[in-house]
Amino acid sequence: MLPGGSARRRLVKIRESLAAWLQPYAKHTGPVTPKDCRELMDAAKRSIGFGTPGKETDEEKENEIKLKPWPDNALRHSFASYHLAHFKDAAALALEMGHTDSMIVFNHYRELVKPKDAERYWNIKPASAGDKIVSMAA
Repeated sequence: MLPGGSARRRLVKIRESLAAWLQPYAKHTGPVTPKDCRELMDAAKRSIGFGTPGKETDEEKENEIKLKPWPDNALRHSFASYHLAHFKDAAALALEMGHTDSMIVFNHYRELVKPKDAERYWNIKPASAGDKIVSMAA
């Protein structure tokens, strides 16, 4: 069973931005993520104030930063919101997400993101192969 309790098969398009992120790790077999993927993700979340509340570093405490828990399904919901705002196709989004009803997707994710921000989201790419710095063209 897939995460989220659904055994539905999902076919997700590899768009230009995703291809740019995967390219440095492309090979015929094996993982397509860096070995330190979890650490990179945790560091990215921490940099915007997400982590385990009460586990703030001394520097975070000094700057009065209180960590917030990472929301459930945050990346899935972000994908859906930015996808709908940019591609304006609830049926295609529902299919990629494994939903059977595009109206649920439309009603849940529409107008949460401005089209200009969605365009920037779909253009997030690594600055160069293997870099951990991103560029946001748009």
